[in-house]
Amino acid sequence: MPIISIIGAGNMGGAIARGISENPPFQTMEVRLADPNADTLKKFAKLPAITCFTDNQEAVTGADYVILALKPAYIEGVIREIQDQLAPSSLVVSIATSLSLERAKQILGADQKFARVMPNTPAQVGAGMAGIVGNDRLTADDRNGLLAIFSSLGQARFVGEDLLNTVTALSGSGPALMYMILEAMADAAVLTGMPRQDAYDFASQTMLGAAKMAQESQLHPGELKDMVCTPAGTTIAEVQAAEALGIRSTIIESLLAGHDKAKELAED
Repeated sequence: MPIISIIGAGNMGGAIARGISENPPFQTMEVRLADPNADTLKKFAKLPAITCFTDNQEAVTGADYVILALKPAYIEGVIREIQDQLAPSSLVVSIATSLSLERAKQILGADQKFARVMPNTPAQVGAGMAGIVGNDRLTADDRNGLLAIFSSLGQARFVGEDLLNTVTALSGSGPALMYMILEAMADAAVLTGMPRQDAYDFASQTMLGAAKMAQESQLHPGELKDMVCTPAGTTIAEVQAAEALGIRSTIIESLLAGHDKAKELAED
């Protein structure tokens, strides 16, 4: 029986554990979740498909996949803690932005399978997007396994390591920008008299519907925008106001700032 060990039961680690354990293709796997805080593990201990550990070394012994769902500051220390328990065939996965393939090679050795993954918080509701980068030790089965694991939380695809900072800015940090836009839309509705909860409901469903249209229609976003803009109508008036205020450049500059910060963290 394949074993997936997840170290870190925070928001992302917990989401990965739930996503895997509740997905039928993974029900033949053993899912382990480790965290030093026993109280954090209590909500997962009730799930029959997840075995909880407070000892990281015990959790990774014999594991096929070891997913490090930890903050960057803890990654290298935990790797050194568990290193002797890793099998040569174990695939170590880090979701921290700071650990490059080269740095992982220095710590784990050249022969250890290793991958970097940048998921995002919508994985908690099965609507995540993950970018994956693997070292040259990964087999085709390893790559397919990673795609299956992270696709259970939404969507996932392999990218070049040179694009992982872009993934971090776009889909890793991007949800925060979406929430800001959603909140601003709701605030405008409240300003014109709509109750707050109704405003959030209208705004969030509008954002969800627009994203679904973009994914499923196969039309360019500009075409979808134009479909809503009737001549001399309300939508084109909104678009004109947003353009006058520099909405596109604001979003572009925001994402570039995230990209540059991710690059800075990876180089430290």
